[in-house]
Amino acid sequence: MASNYNFERKGFTITWIIDNFKYSTLKCRESVRSPTFIVDTIEKTKWNLFLYPTLHYNLEEGFSLGLWRMSDSKGPPRIKIDCECALLTAHGGVDGKYGFREKEVSKNDSVFFDSFTPTCGISADELENFFPNGTLTVRCKMWKCSGEINNDGYCTARTHIGVEKKSSIWSIRNFSTLEKGNELTYRINSTLNDKSIVTLKFSVTGEDETLQVRFISSDSEVESRSFSIKLSVLDSKGDVVTCGEAEFLFGTLVKESKCLLTFTKKDIMRKKSQYLRDDVLRLLYECAFSTGVIYGEIENTNYGWFPPQTAKACLPHLKLAESTATTNPSEPSVLKRNIELMLHESVLCDVKLRTGAETFPAHWFILSAQSPVFRAMFESDMKEKAQDCIHIEDVDADTVRRLLLYMYTDACEDLQWESASQLYAAADKYQILSLKNECSSFLKTNLDAANVCEALMIADLHHDEHLKSASSEFILKHDKKIFNSDEWKRVIRSNGQLAAETMLHKLKD
Repeated sequence: MASNYNFERKGFTITWIIDNFKYSTLKCRESVRSPTFIVDTIEKTKWNLFLYPTLHYNLEEGFSLGLWRMSDSKGPPRIKIDCECALLTAHGGVDGKYGFREKEVSKNDSVFFDSFTPTCGISADELENFFPNGTLTVRCKMWKCSGEINNDGYCTARTHIGVEKKSSIWSIRNFSTLEKGNELTYRINSTLNDKSIVTLKFSVTGEDETLQVRFISSDSEVESRSFSIKLSVLDSKGDVVTCGEAEFLFGTLVKESKCLLTFTKKDIMRKKSQYLRDDVLRLLYECAFSTGVIYGEIENTNYGWFPPQTAKACLPHLKLAESTATTNPSEPSVLKRNIELMLHESVLCDVKLRTGAETFPAHWFILSAQSPVFRAMFESDMKEKAQDCIHIEDVDADTVRRLLLYMYTDACEDLQWESASQLYAAADKYQILSLKNECSSFLKTNLDAANVCEALMIADLHHDEHLKSASSEFILKHDKKIFNSDEWKRVIRSNGQLAAETMLHKLKD
């Protein structure tokens, strides 16, 4: 339970980052241990942290945490410490998931914390809050119960759980003749050593002819393994239609699992022109499986000061830029670099921009500060606000990416005519005037006979008199070539009034 202990006392803090924690094998009764660390300010004692599986009263699998004093540790045979352990959320907070203990610890003894939330039975949002991108971060603070520590100490340790990802197409031939009771076999081998990991068994089952895939562990050398897979059907156009997903742990007691696909054989046969070519069903699998702990390391240790790396450890996906003196006015400030990192690393994001092909995490405060249109959205009670998601149907993913980059950094990277014209339209839509002006300047300085007609129509559509004037002047300067082009004919067909207005300038001249 929590303590009223004075935590302002000097102590030692270790932050343990576990990459790919979602692929750990805790449910198979295997613990995960941190790299060993030595606390110089607590009698040079040697410790490590470990996570171990716990069976809760409601039969849900969870995990608990332990702080272990090593048998070869220096210091007295018994040492009394206060310690606090917490799971850090994606925002770097503890959100109530913590434990406090006071204990006299012998060598080869430990302090247990068993009050952490089970990993089963919690919502997907809560899971993502504690496992951003599959990473779990644990923080442990230690204090001496007798004597004083002169300097705070900070340590960051990392454990990386190896994950291999594979994808391929399984061509199921003579699909129409596949009968109930017959199974087709496909083996997934590790690229690392070509050993078989899982055997897939495809079959038709039940009265409704449901398609089923069984998964059988075929690696006897590994006691437990985490495995996840997504199954999709490729249609005649090559488009992917997801039809099943599964996630499970193979262990001593679990050697097999299965997944029922959302398609039946009858569904496929009714649309065989769409899904069958030469009577072949193309089943795409995308899987990931654990390969054990690849490495564990102590990344940094500091005494007597609170370094930037400590903030990085609390937010494991954010590498903060450090302040450096510079006389180069074109070099971005530390603030701008860190804001850009928060965008790229999706740190503390609280809103999403969703296009047809991709979703972009962002921060409502930045969007509101840069765009009055976004600000109006967040200030209203619109549907997108309730869902923390804004659907953008008329702007492609690359343009949204460029739009966000500018809002966070004032930068436009590698503009070409097409990307500049699309970004120009998006900037006008969201009333980001400085970006609209920058794109307009790019278009004006890159006018030529092939694109000036497009520029003229863009300027007219978005009421940009400067770009419109520059385009008109270019057309009048090269009137014979432009007026005889196919591009000009398209202007006449789509906007006759604009064409007439431009030619009237020619007559006045």
